[in-house]
Amino acid sequence: HNSAGLLERELELAQVTADIDEASEGRGGLRVVQAPAGIGKTSLLNAANEVASERGLRVLTARGSELESSFAFGVVRQLFEPALYQATADERAAWLTGAAELVEPMFDHSQPLERLGAGDADYPRLHGLYWLCANLARDRPLLLSVDDAHWADDPSLRFLHFLTSRLEDLPVLLVVGTRPGEEALSDLVPMLVSGPAARNLSPAPLSIDAVVAWVRSALGAEAEDEFCRACHAATNGNPLLMSELIREVASERMAPTASEAARVEALGPQGVSRVVLLRLGRLP
Repeated sequence: HNSAGLLERELELAQVTADIDEASEGRGGLRVVQAPAGIGKTSLLNAANEVASERGLRVLTARGSELESSFAFGVVRQLFEPALYQATADERAAWLTGAAELVEPMFDHSQPLERLGAGDADYPRLHGLYWLCANLARDRPLLLSVDDAHWADDPSLRFLHFLTSRLEDLPVLLVVGTRPGEEALSDLVPMLVSGPAARNLSPAPLSIDAVVAWVRSALGAEAEDEFCRACHAATNGNPLLMSELIREVASERMAPTASEAARVEALGPQGVSRVVLLRLGRLP
């Protein structure tokens, strides 16, 4: 239910928008959005990407994946490869000039991948990636958006760490979405998000008022208070679980009445998470 994607996220979006404006003026930085699964980090990052695009920034995006966390520089390659492959020969030459030449082999598909091993995450390569960022940002300000950083590969995280201490004088904003530290596959994630450069946002679960508004927009304005409260209790205000619950309620053709509230409570977080697990099971 897309209209709920940014419910109660106005403050967070305003803060990221302020970061985007600062980066546009040459004062880059790191913004971390840290919250448990289903709270809406991805929606917030997507909204930030749209704002940045509208304001003329070049937006490069990547997403960590449990299945790809062992691929060295996987997240870095996701960030830069599309821009490099869509570039004209002149643009590519300008971006890979100076110290950025050091990383040209990373984006050359004729190079065997094993040459990009994690053991190679040395200073010249990090330095080269930094200069690739600086050269890209010379054309126009840059937003680097990394979602699910808790699953990012170590060499990419090392680069993000390297970059954050050098952003102040660049028109580059790095936005990182991640889960709480204990869910990170790498110790580098807590180091990144707790570093001195990090500005942290922790979006909260939805309030009862937001859940009432969502239920009434999805199921009808006549949805009763007790039913709405039961939806909030069943999901603890988690937006992902709320969207699953709304879907289940709709498919069961449950009326949003006080008398049906007990059925929602019976679904409970377990019933809702069962739906989520079934849905995930059907995904590739």
